[in-house]
Amino acid sequence: MKYSGRNSLSAYLKIFIVLIMAVAAVVIIGLPIFFKMYLEWLDIFTSNVIGYNYLLTVLYITGIASFILLNELRKIFNTLENCNPFVIKNVKSLKRISILCFLIGIVYTTKIFVLNSFMTLIIVFIFIVCGFFALILSDVFNQAVKYKDDNDLTI
Repeated sequence: MKYSGRNSLSAYLKIFIVLIMAVAAVVIIGLPIFFKMYLEWLDIFTSNVIGYNYLLTVLYITGIASFILLNELRKIFNTLENCNPFVIKNVKSLKRISILCFLIGIVYTTKIFVLNSFMTLIIVFIFIVCGFFALILSDVFNQAVKYKDDNDLTI
């Protein structure tokens, strides 16, 4: 199976990302309704307005950041589909992805002090590691872009 170009794995993943973005947009728009329904399904009383509002804020911040992160991934998969991944746009997208991962990790770090769970610790760890990974990968891509540009200028 091909990994880049038309009818490749990257093309199908880009379609999957677009579908996830559509679902994420619906969830973000209807977040208060969906969150309240979820809490009622769990039989959790929502009279603690401060906790409810805090969790809703956490979900909005991380949901919007995740939506933007998915859009940056979509842009990267566009360049893979066009068989041109080593461009400066991907370097910038990877840097934005690292910032968004760090943001999500920081927001969930604050959640540790308000409403801690084992899953919160895992989310913090995963997003901090992904942030560093994307940052390092952006530097690798930046070096690849420089080598590609030098190679393109060579006769």
